[in-house]
Amino acid sequence: MALTCVVCGNYGGPVDGRCRHCGAASARPFLPLLIVTGAAASGKSTVCHALALRPSFFALDGDVVASGAAAVADGRTDYVAFWRYVLDLAGAVVENGLIPVICCVGLPSQVLANAECASFDGVHFLGLVCSEDELVRRIVQRRGAESAVRRVDRHVALNDTLKNAEVPPPHSLTIVDTTSLKPGETVARATAWADGLLTQA
Repeated sequence: MALTCVVCGNYGGPVDGRCRHCGAASARPFLPLLIVTGAAASGKSTVCHALALRPSFFALDGDVVASGAAAVADGRTDYVAFWRYVLDLAGAVVENGLIPVICCVGLPSQVLANAECASFDGVHFLGLVCSEDELVRRIVQRRGAESAVRRVDRHVALNDTLKNAEVPPPHSLTIVDTTSLKPGETVARATAWADGLLTQA
C-alpha cells in the first residue's frame, strides 16, 4: 500500500515517518475507492449493508450522503459537484486507513470528471443492472418508492447507459446482471468483487 502525503500530494511511502518528498510528518494511505451503482431497486442498499459489516471497508449509503450533498450540489442536479462532495467524504475515510465503498446512483463519467479521483488507487465501479421489464417490476413493487415510480423512465435510461459504459484505466467497471439473482446472490457477487480489490490494495 503506497502512501500519499497530505501536504505535497506526492506518494511513494514515508521514510522514518516523514514524506520522502517534502519531509511532512503526515501521510495518507493510497487506497482504492469502490462505488456500487445502479438504478433504483437494483440492490445497492442491500450490498451496502453487507459490505459495511466487513473489516477494512467503510460503506456509505447514497441516500444518507445525498442529504448533505444537496447543500453543495443543488439538490443533486449538478452531478459533478455532488460527486466532488462524495469524493471529499471518501478521502476522509481513506485518511483513517479504510477503503471507502459508496453505494449510490451515478454514472462513471459523472464521478471521473473530478480531478479528486487521482487521489485514490483507482476508482472501481460495480454496476448492478437488470432487464428493463425486471427493473420496472422492482420499482413498482418497491415499498415507499413513489418518486422512483414517477421517474421510472430515467431509471431505465440509467440502467441502459450503465450497461454500455466504459471506464479508462487505472479505473474499472464490473457489470453484474441481477435479473435472475436473489438478493443473497447479488451480495455474494458484490462481496467477491470487493474482496478481490482488497487483495490488490
